[in-house]
Amino acid sequence: MDCKYFTVVGPGSVLQEVERRWERLATPDRYGVYAVKLRQLGDYYEGFPPDCPGVLIAYTEEPVGSIAAGMLQSELASLPVVCEPGYQFQAASIGPSSSSGGAEPAAAFDQQNINVVLNNLGVGAAGKVAVLDSGAPSGLGQMIDFLGAVPRDRAAADPFGHATAVIGLLRELRPNADVIPVRVLNDKGLADSFAVFLALAFCLWDSPHRPDVVNASLTTLAVPPCASSLGGTLAYVADLCDSANANKPLPPLVTAAGNAPNPRVQYPALLPHATVVKATDFTGADAPYNITNFSGVTGTIAYAYGGTKADPFGTLTDAAGNTKDIFGTSYAAAVHTASLLRA
Repeated sequence: MDCKYFTVVGPGSVLQEVERRWERLATPDRYGVYAVKLRQLGDYYEGFPPDCPGVLIAYTEEPVGSIAAGMLQSELASLPVVCEPGYQFQAASIGPSSSSGGAEPAAAFDQQNINVVLNNLGVGAAGKVAVLDSGAPSGLGQMIDFLGAVPRDRAAADPFGHATAVIGLLRELRPNADVIPVRVLNDKGLADSFAVFLALAFCLWDSPHRPDVVNASLTTLAVPPCASSLGGTLAYVADLCDSANANKPLPPLVTAAGNAPNPRVQYPALLPHATVVKATDFTGADAPYNITNFSGVTGTIAYAYGGTKADPFGTLTDAAGNTKDIFGTSYAAAVHTASLLRA
């Protein structure tokens, strides 16, 4: 973990008070902070009141997040906020290449495999799904972009390719679904934790933008005790949204279990209300690439076909001609998500 920032997460109205106090904190001998940015969803979209979760981002010259966050948490102990070192999330599987020069990879699907999955796919009642990922294939329309933690609508794009495969598979299985691409991963497949915190609040808060289902095939390499700290912050965001939702349950959060050689299931799949999807082959047996260490999982474990190296859903091809077979737990999560959507 070498992120040169740390965050304060909490109700936006409380973070405004923290920001007002910041002048006495932002000095060279106090954490090395050189810039502070407050991000609140209500500044960019209607339907998000001041108490909606926001993020105060403190940028530092050196990666001192864990020390600074601990010290600041003590100073702000009387306030309902969580101080968090900077972490990075990543896609649960990689894109085809980092040499595409920014051009967007294209996905091609094996219709025979798609038809086999469709013949065995359950039908749900949900109509709208948000996909927290690396964007969306161009031509899909608009996406909500959280890169830099300044949410904005912009034309769909996905130079990394992971979202192109996930959304492409979802649209193959459920062409009538209302897909909301929410970009948190950059062209290297990495996401800053503050972008994920804010995007999660966007998806879970009871607003006109809230989806029926959230798909988030993300993972992180944080290890205990850092993983517990990160998980606590994610859970705090979800709890703030849940407590403000009256009697409406949170939308289902569908996550990928992750692929070997990653050592264990990671956040956001470890959140209590997450559904963690393991991949199977066409026989129903566990796919060999599944992570085997499920310690810490408290949510629901689901199973869905995720493709195999020998029999993938299709291929991603970038501008340089590099290809990647489409299989893995990310795509099992997409199949499970499709089963929650109307046909």
